[in-house]
Amino acid sequence: IIGIVLFATIIGSSLGALISLYTGLKYKDTFRVIGAFSPSTYWNQTGTEAMLKILLPDKRQGIYMTVGSQESQNPKTNKLILKSTKYMHNHFKKLITHYHYEVIPGGKHNEPFWAMQMPTFLRFIFENHLQESTKEKGD
Repeated sequence: IIGIVLFATIIGSSLGALISLYTGLKYKDTFRVIGAFSPSTYWNQTGTEAMLKILLPDKRQGIYMTVGSQESQNPKTNKLILKSTKYMHNHFKKLITHYHYEVIPGGKHNEPFWAMQMPTFLRFIFENHLQESTKEKGD
């Protein structure tokens, strides 16, 4: 089944999520799906906003972005994280159809939290992109 996929997916967590967003948006002809779990955007909100103005997603791209409600033990940092990802959410929801954003109650900034999201992320890929990809191949 992998042989019929006509696109690549890039996924990351934390700083890897930010890098995945940048790379996926920069090389939109290569990466049809971007997975970003707990993207580390809050430490440079100005840079994140500048990136989003320059690198717009392709309408065919899918973006799956999640963040936990308890990413940081520091309430001030946690508030910044949620504000930053909400900014990205408001940006992406206007630009693409295949989009998922979720604040997961109790989610923390760690590997077990990100691992538990994989089944939903994989469903997002297969339900939204594999069907399109096979249709394109048959056209």
